[in-house]
Amino acid sequence: MFAVEIDLHVEMTEPGQPRVSGLIVDGLATVATTREEAALRQFLHDTPKGTLCVQYDYAPTAYGKIQSEDVLNWQAFQSSAIKLIGLSFLSGLTYDDWELFNRICIDGIDPNTGQPRQSAPDRRQSGNPANVPQSFYADRNLTSQANAVQYFFLASAQFMNLCADLVTLANTELATADTNRTWDGLIANVSQLVQQDVNTDWSVPAANALLSLCIGPVKTSNLQQQKNQATYTIKLS
Repeated sequence: MFAVEIDLHVEMTEPGQPRVSGLIVDGLATVATTREEAALRQFLHDTPKGTLCVQYDYAPTAYGKIQSEDVLNWQAFQSSAIKLIGLSFLSGLTYDDWELFNRICIDGIDPNTGQPRQSAPDRRQSGNPANVPQSFYADRNLTSQANAVQYFFLASAQFMNLCADLVTLANTELATADTNRTWDGLIANVSQLVQQDVNTDWSVPAANALLSLCIGPVKTSNLQQQKNQATYTIKLS
């Protein structure tokens, strides 16, 4: 028998992208000190073609703070997308809207009842967004943003999957990982988390939403600056 503890390491590196780097720094407001945040913004101002690297290290006790309720995780992702990307039209959407969208995507609408054939949402299935009628968007005054809404809903499902898999990982009895079968299952869970649960196009709001769900005592933080690169590392417990 052997004890295993898995830390979650998230790294965001933006070379020569001051706008995106600025969004990443915006997301650090809840954990970085005023001095650290000011130094990062000064770096972006003075070195617009430089590289910003932000590293988040979460101990199991940190990502163990994530709640298992999908609606809370969905709302955290929505809030971050609105705040950091400026997608204000998302503010009129609710978790219930995502549920309806997902059910229609999976199996369409029954023409006899006008209701989705799928009785319950399943965030592990993306289905086919083409199944969703234009009236869905028109009813929410989002006809012109239909494609963006689709993309957001699909990305939000991936984020909820990420949160659910982290909850599972945090609650796994790692101290009993004493068999090949147990260990293989653990590796499979981590692999799914990395390979399937992250949409890189939405990495900035996802990282910020994850931070907001795991917020707790800052264990350590460190800012290192070189000529063309600033690296900020923060460890949460």
